[in-house]
Amino acid sequence: MDATKRLLRNLPEHLLYFLAADVVCMLLTFAVNLMVRPLLVEMARGDAAKEQTVETILFAVFAVLFFVVLAVIFAKSPIQRTAYLSATIGREYSFLSDLKAFLKGGLWIGVTTYALFCLIPTFFLWLMPDIQYLPTLFYPQYALTELCGAWSGYAVDIAAYLVFSLLLFPCLHLYWEKNRLYQ
Repeated sequence: MDATKRLLRNLPEHLLYFLAADVVCMLLTFAVNLMVRPLLVEMARGDAAKEQTVETILFAVFAVLFFVVLAVIFAKSPIQRTAYLSATIGREYSFLSDLKAFLKGGLWIGVTTYALFCLIPTFFLWLMPDIQYLPTLFYPQYALTELCGAWSGYAVDIAAYLVFSLLLFPCLHLYWEKNRLYQ
């Protein structure tokens, strides 16, 4: 199948995974910002360096939290598991050949979809940085924007997803293959 057709076929599914992870992170960051952040900021009150350190650590945690939630969603997705296992029925499994196949197709589809997902919030955060409620909707991208700046945060986000995918999906494939019901 042509790579463009595969991208267009998998685009809505990946966008839904990213959106689900974003909603979970939105709820978790809301809880942390409501309960933990005031306590930490109060403990550092009066010392601007400590307050900045607390903010930096929280933003880094929120950015990493997105990838943790996304990994759990992908790992628990019966759609991903079934699609992979049904596509590899009757094939002899090899980690290296699976990794090569993933590098040729699946990686770039996921990275492209993630780049599209992050482009809109990054653009609006760059264009209107003082907007009140947009950061709460896309908190992981906002956290990277606060840490690195708008477009460099976007590049870091895409690079982080690339590394995340290279680590997660081949390991998931290996796990699913080892737990296949029949050989």
